[in-house]
Amino acid sequence: MIVFEYFNKYLKIPKDQIIIYGRSIGSGPAIHLASLKKDICALIVVSAFTSIKDVVKNQVGKILSIFIRNRFNNLKRISEIKAPCLLIHGEQDELIPVDHCKKLYQACKSKSVDKDIKLFHGMNHNDYDEKEHLLKPLKTFLKRVKNSKKTSIDIQLQRISFKIDDDT
Repeated sequence: MIVFEYFNKYLKIPKDQIIIYGRSIGSGPAIHLASLKKDICALIVVSAFTSIKDVVKNQVGKILSIFIRNRFNNLKRISEIKAPCLLIHGEQDELIPVDHCKKLYQACKSKSVDKDIKLFHGMNHNDYDEKEHLLKPLKTFLKRVKNSKKTSIDIQLQRISFKIDDDT
């Protein structure tokens, strides 16, 4: 929340140009923030979970999961998001099963043209091809968002930067 406000108020980045990103455990705060900030550019989550309680249930069983507080209920929160949403998940993810991503996609209320799910065979929770599994789908998704919002989006990811425009 503080970083979002810093970008918006101090760096003067309009809310509708801020993209919220979360991976794995970071999908909880990302989806939570996106559910509160209704006018963001987009939400992107990778290896997201429906809830911490569900992850524990998958890993150690239902009995132990009753002791887990359901702090990040992504399944409930994602239904409050109307912004464009991209969900990426590996079909071989053994920590957070791919069914979590499928349920989140179904619960997401973004318009069908503004939401996308990318499920990759051979991708698991910590072993994936950054270019094929993240950057390519991200670029395609953001290009679609740019075209639907009629805006310019400049992206810098690690050492790779690209501009989303009509001739890329």
